[in-house]
Amino acid sequence: MKLKILRTPHSLLMRLRIQKISGIANVASPNYEVTIQNDGNEISCYLWININDKTKKSNAMYMNKDDTDTGYKISVEKTESLIKLINEIDRG
Repeated sequence: MKLKILRTPHSLLMRLRIQKISGIANVASPNYEVTIQNDGNEISCYLWININDKTKKSNAMYMNKDDTDTGYKISVEKTESLIKLINEIDRG
């Protein structure tokens, strides 16, 4: 699924409390392709997230489309925030 978010790219990603994953990523297809736009600037990334997680203990992961060898783990707390945002967009 493709998502388009109209927010400041840098500030949104920095607020996710990310952690770089060591090594070269070899993963399944992403759940979402996300495009974030602001004032004509755009970044795109792939997002792996379990929006049906009932345990609230899962981390999401993302990769920049321009660097698919590097993955970034998103904190459990921020993963929950992303799940809420995705659900709002899906209901939209």
